[in-house]
Amino acid sequence: MSVPCPSRTPIMEPTAYSVRGGFVKRMQLVSLHDKSEIEPFLRQNLFTHLFEVSDLDDHYWPYTIWFGLKDDGGNLRQVALLYTGLLTPVLMVNADRPCEMMSALLQHIVHLLPGRVYAHMHPAHVAAIADHFSVMPRGMFYRMGLLDASRIWNVETSRVDMFSELYPSLRDALPCKLPRQFVHHTVSED
Repeated sequence: MSVPCPSRTPIMEPTAYSVRGGFVKRMQLVSLHDKSEIEPFLRQNLFTHLFEVSDLDDHYWPYTIWFGLKDDGGNLRQVALLYTGLLTPVLMVNADRPCEMMSALLQHIVHLLPGRVYAHMHPAHVAAIADHFSVMPRGMFYRMGLLDASRIWNVETSRVDMFSELYPSLRDALPCKLPRQFVHHTVSED
């Protein structure tokens, strides 16, 4: 389920947005409340939205506020997540193409955000909120994803020491005993 966002500015009406090449689409800001509407969109680009997908879990869901931009066909085009389960709320704005639409989404929701947030966003989108927030960059955040799992099956791992063997007191503090292959490991030096 999605509903138009309440607003102090007139964004209830679909807003025109032009993408590269001059093509204009009508966009509407919506508040998203249905996991079955959000998840398929996020899974189209899983490596970009991995953190957001994890917040669909029932444990985290009550702490989430989801915003979206829909085109005139009702298709979700961008999603922003405000996670409120921490002392400082976290804003996740990982853009899908065309990335410029994320700036439009941010401009529409900036007045709905708390006075202080920790934001994960591309530097290109900072300008969309800079008039409303004092922005302090904390450095680039890089993600890695395994696209072809078959490439790791024949990797030689005999020189890998298990984290739990290096730090037995931490191993004992874990709430459950993890199988060896799931425990964090480091490469030993010879």
